[in-house]
This record gives sequence, structure tokens and C-alpha cells, in this order.
Amino acid sequence: MWFAAPRRYDSPSRRGACLAGIGDFIAEIKRRRVVRAVLGWGILSFAVLQIYEPVMHGLHLPEWTLTLVVVVLGVGFPATFVLAWIFDMGPGGVERTPSAPGEVPTPAQRVRTALLLIGLGLLISVPGWAWYARHDRARSAAPSSEGGSAPVQASPVATAGPSIAVLPFVNMSGDPENEYFSDGLSEEILNALAQVPGLRVPARTSSFFFKGKTQDVARIAEALRVATILEGSVRKAGGRVRITAQLVNAADGYHIWSQTFDRDLKDVFAVQDEIAAAITGALKLRLAPGTASPAGKAGTTANPRAYEAYLRGRHELNDRSRASIEKAIVHLDRAVALDPGFAVAYADKAIAVGLLGRGNYGEIPLSQAVARAMPFLAKAQALAPEHPEVLAAAGFVAGNAYDPERALGYLDRSLAQNPSNGEVLNWRKGILESLGRYELVLAAAADAARADPLSKLQVSNYIDELVRFGTDSELGPTVERLRKLDEGWGQMALGLIAQGRGDRAGAIHHFLPALQLGCDLANPRLALVLSDLGLTEESLHVPGGDPVALRLARGDVAGAEVRALAGLRRAPGDIDARTDLFFVRYAAGRFGEAAELAGRIYDDLHGTGLEPIILIDMAVAAREASRPAEASRYSEQSRQLIDRFARAGLTPLILDFYRGRLAAYDGQDDRAVALLQRALTATGFSWGRADLDHPVFARLLRRPDYVTALKKLDAILAAQRARVVDMLCGPKRISETWQPAPETCAGATPSP
Repeated sequence: MWFAAPRRYDSPSRRGACLAGIGDFIAEIKRRRVVRAVLGWGILSFAVLQIYEPVMHGLHLPEWTLTLVVVVLGVGFPATFVLAWIFDMGPGGVERTPSAPGEVPTPAQRVRTALLLIGLGLLISVPGWAWYARHDRARSAAPSSEGGSAPVQASPVATAGPSIAVLPFVNMSGDPENEYFSDGLSEEILNALAQVPGLRVPARTSSFFFKGKTQDVARIAEALRVATILEGSVRKAGGRVRITAQLVNAADGYHIWSQTFDRDLKDVFAVQDEIAAAITGALKLRLAPGTASPAGKAGTTANPRAYEAYLRGRHELNDRSRASIEKAIVHLDRAVALDPGFAVAYADKAIAVGLLGRGNYGEIPLSQAVARAMPFLAKAQALAPEHPEVLAAAGFVAGNAYDPERALGYLDRSLAQNPSNGEVLNWRKGILESLGRYELVLAAAADAARADPLSKLQVSNYIDELVRFGTDSELGPTVERLRKLDEGWGQMALGLIAQGRGDRAGAIHHFLPALQLGCDLANPRLALVLSDLGLTEESLHVPGGDPVALRLARGDVAGAEVRALAGLRRAPGDIDARTDLFFVRYAAGRFGEAAELAGRIYDDLHGTGLEPIILIDMAVAAREASRPAEASRYSEQSRQLIDRFARAGLTPLILDFYRGRLAAYDGQDDRAVALLQRALTATGFSWGRADLDHPVFARLLRRPDYVTALKKLDAILAAQRARVVDMLCGPKRISETWQPAPETCAGATPSP
């Protein structure tokens, strides 16, 4: 039968002979030191691959050269096996390895040995070939400059959903003047990618935080919470431009896709679209409908010179200083002169002009800034009303014109197309505040900080809201994040926290270093806190303080009136100037004039953007001026806003003062005093001392419990004043460069 005879390969004698042969072969490999040679070649191959790929991209070498290197290294494994079997290093250099004693291999045995060695070499090279095959599929997934594409699976990431950070492309032109071009190109690609559904793209400020810094890709990705990084370089010479772009997987540092584009400058718009399409292909995403080449979009330009002028203008506008904004306007003027159909340039000019208004970066009355911006916005809207940049400009101008409902509509439409625009998210937060939609404000601030995590402005604004809403759990880590971005802004945030808790000395301890570290936003806050402590001359020593508010805070109503009238003469229609004069008239007890101003302010603002405090003051003025309907309107709106604050979760430190002021207006004296006493913490009172001297509280001065509370506050302020004088004038001064006013240090007692 067929199973009666034993199978030959199960024969004990044949199996033993086979094992003996393998043992002899392994022993011979060890004797000839083949393993050492193969390991050495493997280490060398790994090092070559690690070095060659970045060098290849840096020198713009063709992709096929990497394939050639991998082939050579792979073939080297069987070659190393054979050569190491035949040769060895001896005292005289490379020598032929002698055969084992008593061994005389036949030609057939030599052939079998060679084939066996080659087979082992190929087997060992298999892992390297497998890695390259996988890596090559990822790299070639995006379309080449000649067209064609294939999908690729991006590496797993820790973040939710696909995400990419566009780092500023390196200017390789050898001319620093071309920096605007590489930055502008990066920003254009970022904006295109931000419109891709399902792709999270950090805003420009955060991505450009790493400009000029040498950072590991993994660290950048961790800071921005993204899975992939787009980096590249731009070389511009005459009418030609070479753009090299690489998409890097943050998890392992390998390139998913890379490509070099050599184009005429006029074709730079198409390159932006090609890069965006290549990246979305590599990440297996789809471009949003209408996300076409910038040249093909309404409102952009096909004129290279106009585009260059626009990029220069954007470069200056992004610096956000008065001088840089004024330079931006010059470049944007040139852009629209070269191409009158360039809607986006008109939109940016409208924003630039608006930013020169008072309260932003300039001293032009805000009403005048809005009037100057409107013609440019109108041209942009006529050319491309639905372009996201035009919608953003419309929202910004409408917000400055005190029309928050329209502003919110424009900003939401802009964000629907580009949800990663941190600037627009920040404007939206301010508009929500103007509308009194406080339940959305904290989340809006968090969204802006999340979209632009390395923007000190967004993080600082988020801290403001965390303080207002008493969200202490997030406060510490967020402040530390801001300090790492900018120590001056971090000190300002710490000062705000101390001020919010009534600790004026602690606030000054942080505001002064913030000022000296270049954070101009700390200046008016420092001036007001110093004034509230009675350090009048010291407050005037601070640059950038509000002259009207400072004079009112120290009781100089006549001086405040001079300043307010001068401001109104400069800008008769300016709401801020009119508001200053309202407070002066109110503080002077001239309620008829104050009520007249209040009505005009309310109408100009369409009843929006007013805090409960000013509404109560307006109600007092109207009631004292026998205008009961207006008084009722103001007080009722204040009541509704305070209720909204409460539902939104505003901290009691703020709510108690709002409610106490409203209770005093309503004649609920017991409730008013109880709320004001509760607002007075162990470290003080977060509002100014002058806020308690307003007419609405005058009747409470007849109550002993209220007078006792005021005395307690005055004692706290006196102790804080002494601490501040010691900080400024004592032996352990907090600043060696700040020169206090002589009046501040007069009579100061040295610290023990």
C-alpha cells in the first residue's frame, strides 16, 4: 500500500546528516567573520538612508535618486555575504580566507555555497525593502507636477481628525527683502487648506511663531496639536520662482509627500492650488467646492506686481504696530492701483484704516476711522461680496461702527469658509460681548485660543474671560502658557488676576514689569491702579494712561472736563469722546446735560455694547433730569444684562457689585449694602474706590454699616499703598530702571 514504505525525509539518518551540514556551515560563517561584516553593512545602510533623504530635498535632487540608493544598499547585502566569505582582513591587509583544515571544496560545492550566501543576503535585506515600499507609497500619493495622483493613508495621530500646520516657508532668495513673498505664499496656502472640510489648520499667528527658530518637528506638532507639518522654501529671482514643499508626518518625522515647482512668477497662484490639492490627496481629503486656484477666484488678482504689493502689505499689516499698519496702507494702495479689481487688497486696506482708530493701534477717532474705511470696504464688497477676507473686513468695520448684529452675520459667514482664522474668531468674541450674549463669550474665547494656540493676544483674551467667569482650574496653566509665549504679557495677566481679587499692590507688582517688558496694554491698567491708591503723580508718570479717567478717579472733575471737551472738539461725532464727557457731567452732578449725552450715546450704539454700570449711571442721570421713560429703559436693560451674566456664570466678585449698584438705584438699601459688603474681599475691592463715590450711593452714606465698609476698604487701600511705595522707593525696589515721582517717595518709611 502507498503508506507502507517510510518517507525519505523522515529518515533519521538523512535528518542527522542535514543538521550536521547546517552546523558546519554556521561554524564556517563564524570562522570567516561574515556576521560582523553584514552587521556593519546594515548599520552603514541605515545611516545613509537617514542622511540622504533630507539632503536630497535640500539640494532639490530627483526622487529617483533615493530609489537608486535603496537598490544599491539592498544589493550590498548579498554582495557583503559573498565577499566576507571569500576575503578577510589579515596582517598584510585584505587576504583570501583559507579553507577549513582538511576541506577541499569541489566546484559544485563552491557554486552551492555562493547561491546560499546570496540567498541569505537577500533574505536579510527584505525588511529594508518592505520599509521602502511602504514609505514610497506614502511619498508618491500626491499628484506630481505632471498630474496624476493616488490616495495614501496618513500615519495614525494623537489628535482627533486630520490636522496640519503650515510653517512659514524659508526665504532662499538671498535677499531679506523677499521675506514678504515667502511669508505671503505660506499664508495663502494656509488659508486654502483652512477651507478643506474636516481638516484642522492652526491659525497664522501660531504657525508663524516658529519662524526663524530651529525646532524638532515633533515638538512643533505637539505645541500646535497637529498630526502633519507642511514646510518648504521659496527661491525668487526675477520673474521665476522655485517652491519646494514637504508634508511631514509628525509621528515619525518621515515625508508623506514632497515636490519642487519651478514656475514663472505669474503662475504662483496655480502652484498654491497644486500644493493644496496634493496635500488633501495625501491626507485622503477632498477640497471644498469652490476652493480653486486663487487666480480663478473673484476678488483676487492675476497681476504678479499687484500680488507682490499685496503680499508686502499683508506682511506689514500682520506686525500690528502703528508704523507697520501705515506702511501696509502704502503697499495696499499700490496693489489696487495696479489691479483695480483686487477685492482682497481693498478689504485689507479697510481693516488697516480701521486699526488706526482709537482703541486699536492709532489715535484717529474711531468714527473717523470707520468713515475712512467704508469706501474701500464698499469697493471690496462690490467686487467679491462672499470672499472670506471681504466678509471678515465687513464684520470688523461693522463692529467698529457699533452695529454688532450685522458684524456677527459677516463674521459667521467668513468663518464658515475659513474656521481657522484666529483674528476673526477674536473679533467675533468681542461682538458677542457687545450683544450681551455672555453665555457664548467664554466658549468663543476658548475657540480663538484653540485655533491660534501660540497667539499671545488670543491666550491673553482667554485669560481675561477666565478671570471674569472665575474659572480658576484653567487659569494657572493658561497663564504659564502665555508666559512662555511672552513674559511681558504673562506679567500683565498675573496683574489682571491680582486686580480682579482687589489686590492692587499685587497688580502693580506685575503691571510694572509688563510695561517694562514692552506690553503696552498694561500701561492704562497700571495708571488706573496707581490712581486708585492715591498715587496721583505716579499714575501721570505712566505713558498711555487715559487722561479723562485718571482725573475723574482722583476727583479732578474740572481737569477731566477740559480733556473731554478737547477730545470732542477733535472728533464731534466720536462716541468714545461723547462717553468721556457724559462721565464728567455725571460726576459733576449736571444731570440734564448728562442725560442728553446718554440719549445720543444709546441711539448711536443701537442700545448695544453698554455695560450694566454705565446703564445704571445713565438711568440715574435720566431720572434726576425728569426723563422717566429713558430711566426705565436703561435700568431695565441693565437688569436683563445682569441676569444674563448670572446665567452665564460670571464670578460673584463682579456680579455682587453690579447687583449692589442696581439695588441702590431701586432704593433697596439693605440689599445694596449687603451685596457691596460681600464684594469687599479680604484683599480689597476689585472696582475702583471712585466707583463708590457716585451719586447712586450717596444716600447710603447715612448708614453706619455702609460707612464701616468704606472705612474697611480705605484701610485696605492704605496698607496696599504703603506696600506699593515700598516696592517703588524702598531698598528692595521691584525695578531699578523705573524712576518714581518725587511725590511718591516723599515720607516713605524704609522697610525693616
